[in-house]
Amino acid sequence: MSSGRFTNQTNIKFLYLFYLFDKSFQNLLFRQSLFIENSFKTKLAYTIGQSFGKDHTIYPADKNYPGSPQYLRTLRSIKKRTGEYQTAPYKAPNPLRHYIERHDYIPPWGLFKNISFGNAIDPFRMLESKRKAGVVREILPNAKISLEDRTEFLVSGLNIIRELRNRIAHNEIRDLQVLSFTLT
Repeated sequence: MSSGRFTNQTNIKFLYLFYLFDKSFQNLLFRQSLFIENSFKTKLAYTIGQSFGKDHTIYPADKNYPGSPQYLRTLRSIKKRTGEYQTAPYKAPNPLRHYIERHDYIPPWGLFKNISFGNAIDPFRMLESKRKAGVVREILPNAKISLEDRTEFLVSGLNIIRELRNRIAHNEIRDLQVLSFTLT
């Protein structure tokens, strides 16, 4: 494209093939992002379960996550969700329904299957360093890089993956600018 006009070499077949390539590439990225999200949530749920127990009335307590008010809002949202699931088990998706009906508690691994990627990243950011370390070492085992740098890289990387995945899912990718947003 030059000056807002297609060049002579552009034809409908080329546009169609480019469209197919673009969708195939987006699907590849989407599948991999889901794998990363599930792996992260599993490792985080395991760490939270080991640190605070399996009872949903204990592990999301504010005192377990010394963080800013923004993160505490995320925790309150998670706690509200477990309360909603407790009072209306017929609405709870599996595996939550299983735990509510058969065990009367919701373990972290059950809850984390049903919360958003962003709502999983926030509690991780709030964990104490020693608890974060276990998750970081599982995902980024390279001991040559400092734990602090790996933690910062992991949080930034997870946010990039979340943003990219959301844009793919909502068909909001128009060009490669999605990869250039500011790391937080």
